[in-house]
Amino acid sequence: MKILNSFFRIILLSIIPIGWLITSKYFNEYYILYFLLSFFSEILLWQILKNFVGSVIYRIYYWIILLVLLLGYFFKFYIITYLKLSDSIEGINNFLYTALNPTFENQNIIIEYYGLITFALLIFLIALKIFRNQNNKIKDKINLFSEIYNQNESLKLKKIKSYISKSFLFILVLSSFILFITYKFDIGTISSEAIILPYKLGGIISLFGRIILPILFLRTYHLTSLYNDKFLLKVTTLTYGLYALIYSFITTSKVYILLYIATLFLYNLLLNRIKTKYIINLIILLIPLQLFLLTLTNIRTTSVASGISLLNDESIFSLDYLEIYSGLDNNIKILFLMLSLLFRIQGPEPLLLIISSKEILSQNNFLDLFLGFKTNISNYYSDLILGFDTQGTLFSPSILGSLYIPSKSFIVLFILFFIYLLSWRICLSYFLKLNLRSLVIFLPFFYCLVAFTTSEGFQVIPTFSNIIGLLFLFIPFEIELLKIEKVYNV
Repeated sequence: MKILNSFFRIILLSIIPIGWLITSKYFNEYYILYFLLSFFSEILLWQILKNFVGSVIYRIYYWIILLVLLLGYFFKFYIITYLKLSDSIEGINNFLYTALNPTFENQNIIIEYYGLITFALLIFLIALKIFRNQNNKIKDKINLFSEIYNQNESLKLKKIKSYISKSFLFILVLSSFILFITYKFDIGTISSEAIILPYKLGGIISLFGRIILPILFLRTYHLTSLYNDKFLLKVTTLTYGLYALIYSFITTSKVYILLYIATLFLYNLLLNRIKTKYIINLIILLIPLQLFLLTLTNIRTTSVASGISLLNDESIFSLDYLEIYSGLDNNIKILFLMLSLLFRIQGPEPLLLIISSKEILSQNNFLDLFLGFKTNISNYYSDLILGFDTQGTLFSPSILGSLYIPSKSFIVLFILFFIYLLSWRICLSYFLKLNLRSLVIFLPFFYCLVAFTTSEGFQVIPTFSNIIGLLFLFIPFEIELLKIEKVYNV
């Protein structure tokens, strides 16, 4: 595992120098400045990786934000710039948002963007050093939860396993019902209009499908792991995966299959159970996963307009299905297929457009846009920056974009970015003080919220409303775990 970890860090450290090599010829006027910023970024990244120490519970949240910065803002920027430089690629303007074309011709905006993401790494490093000193007992708490029941008497274990099995059957029936209702009434389906149900049942069913059932599956996974029920552990893993696959297909959303992979991975990472074989299997799984996500993209983009039949149209599984791919050569199609998950992360596209829209930003209300009292940041970005008729679909400004919109300046943006890093830190410290039995189930979903917010954009009130809502959802699970301890482990 140490070898794999070292190899992963080497790959991360190679992103900036390789990116500079393949894109440097684009910067004629700012060649030296681009080199200096790239060199500074590499030094900062090396220092960041060097300072990744302490409890795993904090390192995970650091890693999530760093990977969004590196992959979403640096690596994706290099890919887009390289594709723009390639004269042999036809139809590239459709492949990479057409709105970027005028922005990408302005090297002043490009170098301003690159300077901004470089100094974002500097703020990240400063925050990392300030927060470095941590209590290592945090890791012991996580380990304690995974071993606390190992000494149970066999009779008590049988009772516990019987309770887990019965609750799993209930979850199985509930998930089947939710899937059927979601499919029947198009609840939460992006590619079609949902049938309105009375008494807000649509919202309740959507909440169960999106959040509560994944929590229930991970809770069962945790209990079977805790009490060493290997058979039910495997069944739960497969059932959870099948549910996520079907729910993603019904709603034509990639989020739920990614949530399945992320929550199981993060759960095992917290308990230090990730082995080299686990990582290799996960990488292999990415190949069919990319094909599945491509299919969802095609369905989501065209099903309403063309009325396709999923059972009869085999071309839905092809990169040639959508017109925007038709002008690309095969090598670029393969590249897109490999990196389609990366292109889901919002980075250079929104930030470049936001930087170039300073006249629009000058009329902003700082408190409203940062806190989110009245104005939703995605609404603002979609309507005023992009000028799109969204028809219910919003576009995300990314974390740095969402902070640049209210701040309108680099200095204020960096202060807000530091506050953003500090906010997650404070939340984690608070959760640890609560001494939750369900902590190891709660944290994977919390980390997914960190990843989503960092990729899509941040406003204070909506983000903390989501955190509080997530905490409330875990109250029944916390009560359940405490009752199990009281009844079966006294």
